[in-house]
Amino acid sequence: MMDMTLSDLRREPRLRVEVPVSAVVLGDPDIRFQCQLVDVSESGARLLMSGPVPMDAVIKIEWAEHFLLGSPRYIKRTSSGYFVGLQLNGCSQWHGKASVSPAVCAGRHAPPPMGLSVSLHS
Repeated sequence: MMDMTLSDLRREPRLRVEVPVSAVVLGDPDIRFQCQLVDVSESGARLLMSGPVPMDAVIKIEWAEHFLLGSPRYIKRTSSGYFVGLQLNGCSQWHGKASVSPAVCAGRHAPPPMGLSVSLHS
């Protein structure tokens, strides 16, 4: 039997970014967390948060004038906090290979974190 890691099962490569962001659990009322965007791929992102979020939540990740929207696929408690794996929705997927860049739904621009470039998703 072969030993497989989670990264062996991934369809897309992950880019480690480790950027401070705001995460908003959308609802009535919205709940805002300061957290860390750990890594991203074309269709997903991983956050390190201080507390758990509901599995049925819609989460908006914000930094500068950018945002990504997603829903939790997993939540894992660790000694550092809670890792929350998000599946990004269609208007906030990442595109590109060598220069991974977040797509911004509303067409707003601002310098992204750590020199990432922004491309608009049409």
